[in-house]
Amino acid sequence: MMRGGRMTYGFGYWRSGYTTLIPWHWRWVIGQDQFEYLRTKVSPCGMRMDEEGKIIPAIYWECFREGYDDERYLYTLQQTIEERKGLKECENLVNEGEQLLKNIWDSIKVQPMYLDTNVWASENFEKYRWQIACQISALKKYPPLREIKAPSVTNFITDSLNNQ
Repeated sequence: MMRGGRMTYGFGYWRSGYTTLIPWHWRWVIGQDQFEYLRTKVSPCGMRMDEEGKIIPAIYWECFREGYDDERYLYTLQQTIEERKGLKECENLVNEGEQLLKNIWDSIKVQPMYLDTNVWASENFEKYRWQIACQISALKKYPPLREIKAPSVTNFITDSLNNQ
């Protein structure tokens, strides 16, 4: 579930061109009073609660957070590249960053739902996040050439491919 959830809310979200995903889960506990569900140990959203009513972190929600972090790394790299395009001093780094994004893009099989099958091996998530972070760090050593809001990642990849 962790790989599928992380793929859905991160790399897969990015690759599939989604603009909105709302994580939710509905379930009904048999024997539960329909008007008292918020006071029980299990909420209808699938969250578990301790004796004081505080939410206990769960893998279900962790995968959303990890995926969201992955997407932020992707967008940060894209933004950093766009700000430094045209700087001769880091032209190779810009090209490497674009190539990294293209390689990640090409490695994702778009699916209507990212489950535990047909997604990357667990170590690939950390490998790609590490490569993205290293690329961001290397590019950030150079001042931005311009202030620009990067286009969506989908447009970014399409434009990069058209310019080759």
